[in-house]
Amino acid sequence: MTNEITPAVSNEIVIQKTYGTYYEQLKAMELTNKEAVFDLETKKGLKEATSYIFSLRKSKKPVADAHKEAKADAKVLCDALDAGKREIVGRIDAMIDQHDAPIKEAKEKEANRITGIERRIEIMKSACNLVYQNPAHYDSAGTQSLIKEVEAIIIDDSFEEFKADAALAKEETLQSLRSTIEGLIKTEKEAAELEQLRKDKEEQDRKLREAEIARQAEENARAKVEAELTAAKKSEREAKEAASQQAYQDRLIREEAAKKAERDKQAAVQAERQRAERVQQEGKRQAEESRRLEQIRIENVQHQGKVQAEINNAFMGIGLNSEQSMFICEHIFKGAIPHLKIEY
Repeated sequence: MTNEITPAVSNEIVIQKTYGTYYEQLKAMELTNKEAVFDLETKKGLKEATSYIFSLRKSKKPVADAHKEAKADAKVLCDALDAGKREIVGRIDAMIDQHDAPIKEAKEKEANRITGIERRIEIMKSACNLVYQNPAHYDSAGTQSLIKEVEAIIIDDSFEEFKADAALAKEETLQSLRSTIEGLIKTEKEAAELEQLRKDKEEQDRKLREAEIARQAEENARAKVEAELTAAKKSEREAKEAASQQAYQDRLIREEAAKKAERDKQAAVQAERQRAERVQQEGKRQAEESRRLEQIRIENVQHQGKVQAEINNAFMGIGLNSEQSMFICEHIFKGAIPHLKIEY
């Protein structure tokens, strides 16, 4: 009985010769893979898992090289070699797949964690923009409430490696808001003082007008009465000098004169009252015009404050800190920098 080497046996010999070493290594790798557990919640564990996958992928190259060399020597063994390659690579890919999905999930979780922290910091920074974008709502009281909200933010370990960035963002935001509220308080105080001055002036003018109306009416009435009395006395003297038959007629004349004097007095008072009303209406019109002009001035001041704040933020946006940007803005406002001015 002869020991015939069949094609099947020959193939097996070639396969063992080509892949025998790798099959032994593959068994050890699979045993190791069964016990491979990584803590993907930590940076160290994530790094170890990624490195492990890389080593598995790298282990496929010697197999591919051996496959290529064997095929060049014996084309007849290609099918067997291809099957062996597919088996080994498939088993390696199975080991890779075992860890690849959790690694991707862990990396995505890490990216979401960083994005969440950066979003919290960005929301804190955006507090200043709320004041500039909605000045009607964020007066000094509203801005103070906003400062308290920012102050209440706790910079703790939940910011993790971005804790220092969060602390810096909070400090810069508070500095900007506190600088802004100083200007708002000053503007509101000036507006309140102007309004009080206007009211005081209006009240003073009203009292003066009323006093002048009363004084003028009194003088007119007194002058008229004196004139009437003089006329009456004259009439009386003339009446006494006349014949007694004129006494009745003289009395009628005096009575009529008294009535006419009263009518004239009432007419004078009415005329003076109408004149005072016209003066008062004109005063109100002038006061309304003053309020309108003051409102325009206040809106202009607010607009200038907004423009100046936007310039200040632009300097801060290119890397300057709050103190540097305010220093530059102040010198621009004063015209201390040639060829540079602000258009409102």
